[in-house]
Amino acid sequence: MLTTTTSPPQCSPLSVVPANRWMCPMVWSVGLGVIFTAGVVSGAAGYAYWHHSYLLWVHDHPDDIPDIVLQKLTSKLSLTEEQIPKVAELIRRNHEQLERLQDEIRPRVDQRCTAYEAEMKALLTEEQYAIWLPHFRDVCRIWLP
Repeated sequence: MLTTTTSPPQCSPLSVVPANRWMCPMVWSVGLGVIFTAGVVSGAAGYAYWHHSYLLWVHDHPDDIPDIVLQKLTSKLSLTEEQIPKVAELIRRNHEQLERLQDEIRPRVDQRCTAYEAEMKALLTEEQYAIWLPHFRDVCRIWLP
């Protein structure tokens, strides 16, 4: 009865002696490096997408912000039952005042953004301006008051 044994592939962790001693570790190192880099890139892209989506949601739902802040403060600070209503009222009152302040400032911010757009339009080509403008308008809408 003939028995044959198969040897593991050349770059397998089970291989006894690879043909080129440096080739196996290099292949494994490069492979692990590619996998690690892909994980970092996909994680960063996923976080960026989530963060952008969250900012858009916050911008579109300002009335929900006091409740979110209260939930976070209640859990992080272990607020007592006595403190919760007082803190909630303080958060709501200040949120309303900040929204009124934002409403007062917004026309000036819009005016400055419009002037900035005109200045950039004078400096950039039409193609460059077409690329820059949507990004800038997102920044004005999301980040600025």
